[in-house]
Amino acid sequence: IIAVELHKKKLGKVANGLPFMLFDLELYPYYAPLAAEIEHVRFGSTGDPLNGLTITWRNNGSDDMIEWGFTSGYEQGQFTTGDDVVRRSSYSTDYFYDYTFPTVNPNSTIYYRIYDSNQSEWTSQKTFETASDPASNQFTLLAMGDSRTNVSDWQTVANLANTENADMVMFTADIVNDGSSNSNWDSWFNYGTQFIEDKLFYHSIGNHECYGNGENIYPEIYTLPENPSNTEYYYYFTYGDALYICLDSENAGSSTQYNWLLDVLQNNQDK
Repeated sequence: IIAVELHKKKLGKVANGLPFMLFDLELYPYYAPLAAEIEHVRFGSTGDPLNGLTITWRNNGSDDMIEWGFTSGYEQGQFTTGDDVVRRSSYSTDYFYDYTFPTVNPNSTIYYRIYDSNQSEWTSQKTFETASDPASNQFTLLAMGDSRTNVSDWQTVANLANTENADMVMFTADIVNDGSSNSNWDSWFNYGTQFIEDKLFYHSIGNHECYGNGENIYPEIYTLPENPSNTEYYYYFTYGDALYICLDSENAGSSTQYNWLLDVLQNNQDK
């Protein structure tokens, strides 16, 4: 609310039918970007969509923080680097920051903001919608992939997909054209920013992610469930009455992966 008053010591005179004094006020919105260095925000998970939910962002600061809650008051608290927030190297000269939420409630809104330690500023408030209650066995997912090469098409699809109220996104590999190219990854994030920030992604690795040094870059970019070999190239999780399995097709001859798959299927016959 902006209140404006105009005071004059003496009465004004009228000339040619016009008041002696005029006052004109206009209000222009100015959106000053805060913490502009924070980018490539994405949500992953070390388990099902409500357990092990993680947020990752990229920045060149050295001590970023996050505060969050189920209200705009961020009542869950503030979490700092070296304590609950993990800082690690990224594929560039910046850092990746990871924070893992405790088990979250279904059908809830998470309010959060991130502190940019390089700019000494907080981002504006952001929100994230948690997944549906799996007990109802009613949940939705988007299955999509092969976004490589034509980033303008990827942007079109991403913007359209973001209008869907999906609990999670299953992204079936070939994310970028060259997994060893920093610019390829930057373009994928930059052209799909809103969609990537709003949805929980589960990824699988494909041949394009394995180009050059891409096989080592891929697990640094995403947080996914792990297998007993402590890798994220293949994994599984359960949600509701469904079992989701991600396999590494680039290592299809692995007896370790094969035996793991048999165990997973054997132990989840009720799904």
